[in-house]
Amino acid sequence: MNELKLDAKDVKLLQNYCEDAMILPKLLAKKIGLSREATAYRIKRLMNEGLITRIAAKIDASRFYPNAHCLFLRFAKLNESIRKTAVDIIVKNKNTMWVTTSGGEYDLIASLLTQNAQQLTALIKEFESALAGSLKDYVVLTYEREYKNRFSDLFDEKGDIEHTPHIIREYQPLEPLDEEDQMLLYALSLNAQLTNSQLGEITKLTPEAVRIRVKNLEKQNLIHGYRAMLDICKLKRETYYLLFKFDSLSPEQEQKLQTYILQNKHIYYSAKTVGAYNCIASMFVQNREELQNFLDDIRNTFSDCLSEIHAPILFHEYKHTYFPPACLLPHVVKIVDSALKQ
Repeated sequence: MNELKLDAKDVKLLQNYCEDAMILPKLLAKKIGLSREATAYRIKRLMNEGLITRIAAKIDASRFYPNAHCLFLRFAKLNESIRKTAVDIIVKNKNTMWVTTSGGEYDLIASLLTQNAQQLTALIKEFESALAGSLKDYVVLTYEREYKNRFSDLFDEKGDIEHTPHIIREYQPLEPLDEEDQMLLYALSLNAQLTNSQLGEITKLTPEAVRIRVKNLEKQNLIHGYRAMLDICKLKRETYYLLFKFDSLSPEQEQKLQTYILQNKHIYYSAKTVGAYNCIASMFVQNREELQNFLDDIRNTFSDCLSEIHAPILFHEYKHTYFPPACLLPHVVKIVDSALKQ
């Protein structure tokens, strides 16, 4: 595989495009310093080369499910067949949002949504039954709130791009949506480049009715942005999922931690959690030396309260969605999936 090479214009494009993929072409071109035609060509090239995998609407799934969790699985023994079976089971589960394989203490990591503790217990039992004989142990963390969630930091040396956390918010019960709105949310979460005419074919609405409904969903903050989804492996960087255990984290120390995370150019996702670890973070590095420097720095910065760090490496991402099928009526999922396969 040829190494993906990004010049300064590509980097500038990704800084502005990753978290605002529906930015007006004229405005994006102005920020980069290129013509609209040259900008469009670069986006198409980055898609063809696999760095940008798709454009996705960022759906506030917390409006549908009050609880989000991170599940860490460790297997008694592992080979390609066991790994494939486990990945297939977790990916196909309607509650999962993100699934990746990892190395070190844990072999597979997934995030998922639940309505309550009983549903979480049922899901765990379902996974235990399906992976009987292979699963050795697991750890579950519950997300409390996000500290950071932005791909644009991958291309931002200063770490000062404006940040708006999403997905994990205080639960706000939502009035039931009709099937057409559900279809629009689900379709846009999979492919936000669909035109109003294409969305109209799926929902049996006119393009104008689609436009009005999407604007309304945005006004309700059910859709709060559009992101360019990236295959970070294309950047030839190592990705790690950090697990931190802080002892007696005071409000002042937590604010210091959040500021540290927001300003760190290597961390592109982080959240406060409840469980065996009370903070998690996804980060990328060019090499092991960068990882060691980061670990030394955070230990020294929080030497008074940081008691434990684990850094499993991430291998391959198999699923990443902001709106899993669990949020929808089953036949709505079938209609949209069928339409997008054609």
